[in-house]
Amino acid sequence: KGTLFSVLDFTSTAMGSRKLAKWLEYPLLDRYKIEQRLDAVQELVNDFSRRTQLRELLKNVYDFERLLTRVEVGTANARDMLALKNSLYALPQIKTSLSNIKTQLLQNVSANISVYTRLADLLEKSIAENPGLLLRDGGIIKDGFNEELDEYRRLASDSQSLLQQMEEQQRQITGIKSLKVGYNKVFGYFIEIRKSNIDQVPLNYIRKQTLVNTERYITPDLKEFETKILGAKEKILQIEYQLFTQVREEVKKYIPSIQVTARNIATLDVITAYAEAASEYNYIRPAISNDGNIIIRDGRHPLIERILTREIFVPNDTVLDNQENEILII
Repeated sequence: KGTLFSVLDFTSTAMGSRKLAKWLEYPLLDRYKIEQRLDAVQELVNDFSRRTQLRELLKNVYDFERLLTRVEVGTANARDMLALKNSLYALPQIKTSLSNIKTQLLQNVSANISVYTRLADLLEKSIAENPGLLLRDGGIIKDGFNEELDEYRRLASDSQSLLQQMEEQQRQITGIKSLKVGYNKVFGYFIEIRKSNIDQVPLNYIRKQTLVNTERYITPDLKEFETKILGAKEKILQIEYQLFTQVREEVKKYIPSIQVTARNIATLDVITAYAEAASEYNYIRPAISNDGNIIIRDGRHPLIERILTREIFVPNDTVLDNQENEILII
């Protein structure tokens, strides 16, 4: 507050805001580069529709630079991946909005903004819409992305239904209508058959427990089911973390390219912000010269003009020519 930065900060992204601060701290000295920036700002000042559209689209771009740093050091979580995905989805629209742009600087910006359809599609298919903050909490991978994960999730959420299906399947295989599939904490899962039906027990049934009127058996399939259901939650977290790590490693491959895109998005954001400030405050494009003269007519101090609330700022002329009109700091 109370700085030139605050007056000009119409940026829509964190990257643009940082670049604005850098540009103010390190102003250009090359006339050609200054004119390039002024050309770009002028074009967006004159094109209200395009400027408005760009500012809205840029609001959908998260902080690429911070996101990529987290990805690189391995601390990015699922919410970071969602932010990255949403940012990637905004890029094609930004490039479309920049189509037929005339000024050189904005043409260069557009040319250096890439689109990442394949990566965005991977993130769309893999990362859940409302993931937990911590990877160990799970719920970070979408259903349908991995068959093994989906199977364990079905086991965890619908184990009773699966048991009933298995029970019905074994009844059909053995022809024993009274067959039951049960569970207790001591013996785990078992198939219970009355002793009167023992002669119908298949050869692959392994006796597990003998009771007064029944025998309890286990099969390789039921043992596998038991292992899966009892370790399902732990396995789900393990698979989710493994899949997330794979996705994060895939994102790493794109880091150099996305960094270039990020820098150009930041430049576009600052140019758009300058154009918005110029339009909002009725700033006039200066004519740049190398003759050592500074002539300003009806000049307004950008900061003092904004601070004044009860008074109206009175414009002033400034003439400095290295001859009759000079300021000397001794």
